[in-house]
Amino acid sequence: MADVRTRPQTAFNLLDLGGRAGRLEMAVLFVAWAIWLIVRQTLVAPGEWAIIIAVGLTLSFALLFASARRLHDLDRSGWWALVGFVPFLNFALFLVLSVLPGKPESNRFGPPPGSPRA
Repeated sequence: MADVRTRPQTAFNLLDLGGRAGRLEMAVLFVAWAIWLIVRQTLVAPGEWAIIIAVGLTLSFALLFASARRLHDLDRSGWWALVGFVPFLNFALFLVLSVLPGKPESNRFGPPPGSPRA
């Protein structure tokens, strides 16, 4: 059985904490979450809250887990993703995760995203 840090992974493992994630995955999830916020505020009928809450929770967890994997790509602990719950610091975390390139070589969390697996 492969270690959680070195096992092969596919792109967009939404609810997986192992491995690494690139900037594209982070951006796609953030855009999906932003679209969900707009839909939630404008188009929701009163009886559809269960669906909206389920989608929102799924996207929130997926974004949290992608943040942890993105931090792994920067060779940082995934626990730093919890900074996303602190007002104003969450914006700084998003900027860091969106702008900084990941480490091009393998690190303790596995090979870079999109690279061939050993």
